Amino acid sequence: MSDTLAAPASHAIEVKHSRFLAQAAPVQTSAQALAFLEEIARTPATHHCWAWRIGGDYRSSDDGEPAGTAGRPILAAIDGQGFDRVMVVVTRWYGGVKLGAGGLVRAYGGADGYARTISEAFEAWDGMWRDLGRSHLAPTGVLCVSQKVGDEADTPVTLYGQEKDAATSGLARMNMILHNNPTALIVQGNTLADPKFKDGGTLKTFDYVVANPPFSDKRWSNGVDALNDSYDRFKPFGVPPAKQGDYAYLLHIVRSLKSIGKGACILPHGVLFRGNAEADIRRALVRKGYIKSIIGLPPNLFYGMSELQFESAVPEPSTAAILLLGVGGAIARRRTM
Repeated sequence: MSDTLAAPASHAIEVKHSRFLAQAAPVQTSAQALAFLEEIARTPATHHCWAWRIGGDYRSSDDGEPAGTAGRPILAAIDGQGFDRVMVVVTRWYGGVKLGAGGLVRAYGGADGYARTISEAFEAWDGMWRDLGRSHLAPTGVLCVSQKVGDEADTPVTLYGQEKDAATSGLARMNMILHNNPTALIVQGNTLADPKFKDGGTLKTFDYVVANPPFSDKRWSNGVDALNDSYDRFKPFGVPPAKQGDYAYLLHIVRSLKSIGKGACILPHGVLFRGNAEADIRRALVRKGYIKSIIGLPPNLFYGMSELQFESAVPEPSTAAILLLGVGGAIARRRTM
């Protein structure tokens, strides 16, 4: 019994100034896998390392990295989660600091695991995406999910996305074109300091929003006057700590939702337990009924992270309960014998 991806997925991480972009896709033949690699390899980079598994056949490549530090860890991650008919390419832009063999294995083996799991997680929430089918925003990362929303919605969907990283935003635009969403508006910019989607002097609101913001961003407040925020993102809940940006992104999402909108945000598990200002924000979100569910994802999906929380923020003051789920009940996998 084996699993395959519900849809293509991608994710970018940074390790000691080197940027890694993992891109994964379901494939049925080696020719499809190599075509996927050829498309990605057109982007200039230091390395395009890859691996694919199709039944009993598999291949991998270190593409110039030290032998055994890239292709094999990617393949091991695929096999470790029991996946089949999957191609994963992890692109690296060298940042000037050598990671060593162990660092490379962790970076390449961890970068692709997230891309595949997040695709599954959003497949499990098809029903949530189909509730509303008009406008959708992906403010930081997870732009592959925007593409999936467009494919799955029962009514036409207008897709928007903002991504800080120039390379990732460019790839996102390319992916939208390749997946028949050429009208999707993907822009580059800092979501907190310079939000691009506005209605006059206020934030544009959306039917649903998904985001994968930088974990515990210590520079989130650069260019942001939180105490005098012109978009009124923090006043109802409080200002997040200067060195912990998780709730800053979550409050931006809340402010970007329509009155019946829905949102999903991937955050580190610390947002559930940290005290002081974050405890006050968390308490306000719960009491106002914004948090509908929390899904705990398994450990070791991210480089340097032990656990993640998938949160659905729904601004319905009448909501009285929070649904807590483990990964076993949250992910719907496609299975073949």
